Amino acid sequence: MISGTTGISGATDSSFVLKGQRGSRSATLYCTGRDIEYRELPLWFSGETHTWELTEQAEEEQEPVDPKLVSLSEFLKALSIFDGTATQLSELWEQRKGEQITPSVLAKRMVRYAGELESEGIHFTTSRTREARHIHIQRDGSDGSDGKNRTGA
Repeated sequence: MISGTTGISGATDSSFVLKGQRGSRSATLYCTGRDIEYRELPLWFSGETHTWELTEQAEEEQEPVDPKLVSLSEFLKALSIFDGTATQLSELWEQRKGEQITPSVLAKRMVRYAGELESEGIHFTTSRTREARHIHIQRDGSDGSDGKNRTGA
């Protein structure tokens, strides 16, 4: 258990507490944190493997998709390839989506959703020169579109 002031538990990003009766082979793992949803997992201690095992399959709840991720993903997929600054990217955002977004918010949103974007075939890296920081975006051609269907007209 976490005891003491709330400052102790407040300083962590995530907390996991295993609670059960001393000597018992059953316990509950309480999980809470900034980046995880609160969960209580029933566990059983295996004498053979000396590990805690989940006694019930945790129901995989379909997490609602963040609208910010959907909007960002659609925008980056439409770009296909980009090489420029966050300011230039936010200007493109405003032109194409009709919404204002600051360069820093857009860059932070990309970092926040990097894993999800990567799984959708959107890869980005950043680099820095003396003048500016650059964002390099490239999209996989996994959907069959390699850009050849774009015309100059």
